[in-house]
Amino acid sequence: MLHPGDLTMSPEEALRIFVDRQGPDRPLAVAVSGGGDSIALLNLLAEARDCGRIPYLLAITVDHGLRTGSDAEARQVAAWCAELDVDHVTAKWQGRKPETGLQNAARLARYRLVRAVAIARGVDCVATAHTADDQIETVRMRGKRNPGRGLSGMAQSVLYRRDFWILRPLLSARRSDLRRYLENRGKRWIDDPSNEDRRFERVRIRQDMRDFEDDLADIEKSASERATDALETASVLETAVSAPHPALARVQIPPREQRAWLQALAFLLSIMGGRQHLPGAELMDRVAQFSKSNAKGRMTAGRCVIDKHRDLLYIYRENRNLPTVRLEPGESLIWDGRYEATNASPDQTAILYPTSDAEAKIELEPAFTKLPKGLLARAHRTSPTCRFAGESAAGSPSVEFMRILAPFDLFLPEFDMIIARTCAELFGAPDYPAPPLRH
Repeated sequence: MLHPGDLTMSPEEALRIFVDRQGPDRPLAVAVSGGGDSIALLNLLAEARDCGRIPYLLAITVDHGLRTGSDAEARQVAAWCAELDVDHVTAKWQGRKPETGLQNAARLARYRLVRAVAIARGVDCVATAHTADDQIETVRMRGKRNPGRGLSGMAQSVLYRRDFWILRPLLSARRSDLRRYLENRGKRWIDDPSNEDRRFERVRIRQDMRDFEDDLADIEKSASERATDALETASVLETAVSAPHPALARVQIPPREQRAWLQALAFLLSIMGGRQHLPGAELMDRVAQFSKSNAKGRMTAGRCVIDKHRDLLYIYRENRNLPTVRLEPGESLIWDGRYEATNASPDQTAILYPTSDAEAKIELEPAFTKLPKGLLARAHRTSPTCRFAGESAAGSPSVEFMRILAPFDLFLPEFDMIIARTCAELFGAPDYPAPPLRH
């Protein structure tokens, strides 16, 4: 039940609601570091499993190898899982660790390893132990860097790499209540000393936290506003945007500036530029001013060219820093953040490179005479083509290209699902699966 006077609930109630929303037939993985939050989640899920509400539970621990004793901690987690009769796998982060951006690299490695282990066992969802406290800490950290959409907090479900779900059952539970739950059951956990190290921003925010309930109420309000904004942005994409060619987006300029229209434009710039993050507020202000101007012309923004003709904007990738890369037999790679290329040849290496000027003009100009002259040629020469190594002919039938939507294809929070699905239809990309949690 909800605690009196606040927006949180007990861990048991949060978990019950989560399991009800997921349904009784879906196997589940749980990420377990050994800390109090993840051990509480492990035990809560094991109880639900024992009651027949989860058909199969798999615990996964990632050993990052970043501090002495991490392997012993993983073995301790394995022992606790054995006591609960829960299958457990330890995945190790191998190879050299980066000297900068270590925390973000570790986070990406963690999700990559968890996904690989879970999918190998036929599981497409992992539950993580993020709490209401984590939610507020995350929002405060985001607010220092880029206030706006991030103030709605972490989503309860996030699609990772288009086929794997990250679920957060305990976003409405307090960290202190999870510790109380464990103590009442006589359970132990591992305290990570880094959680008390004020060199880390999250630790400083955690230790200095005040006004918890007010912050949580603000997050709830922001999340509701973001859901409304997503519906409005998707509507703009459906009614004001078209794609004459996968390399070109055409956008109608509204009579007066609209917040949803500018948000749709930000997503289009990320997609066409092959970038995971949306352009910043300062850049979008310049784009808005350019769009409102009377004269036609061009500007660059976020690796894209914005070409203005009367009441229309045409957006395409800037013809600069486009890669030429080798693709070995049987391998796949992401080209320029916009296409996934797969070499189906069993024995030939492919060379991927941007389409040449001559190829663009010969292949496309006659078929698109209603577009401004030369526009599609400029856009299409930023598309990928290929040949086998040692050959001059382009367009190997053994290499397949799939459209990538960069702001959605790595991490897609449920907040943005309607926008992502609208963009997938617009650009002919594969659709995204529906979230696994029922409303």
